[in-house]
Amino acid sequence: MVLAAKGKIWRNELEKKENRLFEAPFDSDRKRMSVVYQDASGSLTGYVKGAPDVMLELCTHIYRDGRVVP
Repeated sequence: MVLAAKGKIWRNELEKKENRLFEAPFDSDRKRMSVVYQDASGSLTGYVKGAPDVMLELCTHIYRDGRVVP
């Protein structure tokens, strides 16, 4: 939650605009938890938090200066 806030992503604001479709709770095998939201246009966004070593292995893009970049 702290990292999301640093990226200016606030859960209460997100849930005003998007619907939570799915949540995979933390699992010790996956070492992460995931939530999927859908916006009014039907686009899906997944938010994941977990162990840094596991998360970095999964990443292909980052959010920098208001944009998603490889």
